Amino acid sequence: MTPSPAPHTFPGVTNQETTLLYILTTLAQTCAALAAFVGAVGLFRLQTLRDQHARAERDLRGLIERATGRESFRQPVEDVLATLDEFDADPARHNDIMPRVAGRTA
Repeated sequence: MTPSPAPHTFPGVTNQETTLLYILTTLAQTCAALAAFVGAVGLFRLQTLRDQHARAERDLRGLIERATGRESFRQPVEDVLATLDEFDADPARHNDIMPRVAGRTA
């Protein structure tokens, strides 16, 4: 009577085939880890960009409010940009804004 092979081995699989299997599975795991790392870096970058955008918007709203005397933090950003365009379109009409802003910062 011949002993049956152990349950974790397969008949007819050579050492070379086993080595190739290990190499391919290790390569697949490495690629999956790399993809996860790239995703994590991408998410970090998106959060950084979001924070920079929020900071720039807050600064713009503050400057518009200081320059115009109008509350700008509760307005939609489109209205704030429209106010900026209005002041850009006719700077002579609003030439007193910069001295007012400079006076508030001093």
